[in-house]
Amino acid sequence: MTSLTDTNPQIPRPAPHVFAEEIQGETVLLDLQGEAYYSLNAVGTRIWQLLQQAVTEADLIETLQQEFEIDPATLRADVRELLGKLEAAGLVHNGD
Repeated sequence: MTSLTDTNPQIPRPAPHVFAEEIQGETVLLDLQGEAYYSLNAVGTRIWQLLQQAVTEADLIETLQQEFEIDPATLRADVRELLGKLEAAGLVHNGD
């Protein structure tokens, strides 16, 4: 996965083996390889949607700041934490 740094701002993309379904503002992810389910709340759902657009970290953070009232430092930390968990679960990959 690409690191979230200022020198390499590309955000990873959803892995092709992950099926996502949005249900009432939340997203359920099914890892077809690992046969595991994951769920994302409303903010996680929005991040998942943005990951599909191959945005940069700066664009992702800017979009989320416009849509949710949250401190920029907290938002950046939360985004990095979620992306780390998605990476560890194999749900995202480098968008090459």
